[in-house]
Amino acid sequence: MLQIAVMPAPDKCLAHAMRFLKRKLLSERELAEKLLARDYAETDVLATLDKLRTMGYLNDKRLAEDRALTGVNRKVGRHKVRRKLDAAGIDETLAHDAVEDAYAETDEAKTAREILLAKKPQFDRVDLITARRRAFGLLMRRGFGEDETTRAIDEVIGTVDFDA
Repeated sequence: MLQIAVMPAPDKCLAHAMRFLKRKLLSERELAEKLLARDYAETDVLATLDKLRTMGYLNDKRLAEDRALTGVNRKVGRHKVRRKLDAAGIDETLAHDAVEDAYAETDEAKTAREILLAKKPQFDRVDLITARRRAFGLLMRRGFGEDETTRAIDEVIGTVDFDA
């Protein structure tokens, strides 16, 4: 008679966690949510997270730094990166430090201007007020601050003179 070996639940939980981490670096909270969604017991999930942390596979600080640098490279503003780190369950202090370190050498106003210059032909096809509104929405969705956004729009698109 053929006997089938059944893996204990904690080992299955660890195996699932490793498969998730092989695809994408996840925060502790993201991984815990995925494992709990697979109906693993909370005690098994906590034990798995602890084991992965000990093995060095789970590190929220490294994840925050990596995602912050990715944000710089993809030319998104620090506010969007912070929102994504908050959504991933990264500690507020870790997220703040990672974003500040990643954006220390970055001129966000210059990046915002570059984005608008690349889209300038599209903005030139519409009236000034519509172009400013669309540019504002574009930069705000990309996570730039209001000051950088307004300055970049004034420089690239132009200002509206309501007195004229």
